[in-house]
Amino acid sequence: MSLQSFFWTAGRLVCAGVAWLILPLDTGAFHSWRLYIFLSSLPAFCGALLYLLLPESPRYLLEHGRKEKALRNLRLVHTINHFHKRKSHFLIKSIRVDAVHADEVGVVKTGGSLSQRWTRFKGHVRQLMSHTRELYSRTYCRRTILMSTILFTLSFG
Repeated sequence: MSLQSFFWTAGRLVCAGVAWLILPLDTGAFHSWRLYIFLSSLPAFCGALLYLLLPESPRYLLEHGRKEKALRNLRLVHTINHFHKRKSHFLIKSIRVDAVHADEVGVVKTGGSLSQRWTRFKGHVRQLMSHTRELYSRTYCRRTILMSTILFTLSFG
């Protein structure tokens, strides 16, 4: 949370600094605020381009029944994390999700009639509410309130 707060603050300072440098300029051909908007939007565009290059998470791929792609992405993550080692150290040869463990992985069922999709949707909402209630249970309530307060104050700090 401290790093997140630091980068939010640093970004705001950089944004103000760029505005301080760019906005007073007399460009003649166009208003300086247009240049400022262009420069301010560059990080977002770069982030969007980088997002397209990121591999999908293995868990998401497993949830959608794409075991081979999940295995390839796991191998890629292993290669990046252990770039100094050879690929032969990656010992996983295949991924198998048993029917017993399918609920733990959260295998997503697609298609079906409208009533089946509505039933699945209601199940997802119930699961979301259950997890949210757990945050306010006796075990986690104090931490949840503390973290919410910290995030709230950091947002307005």
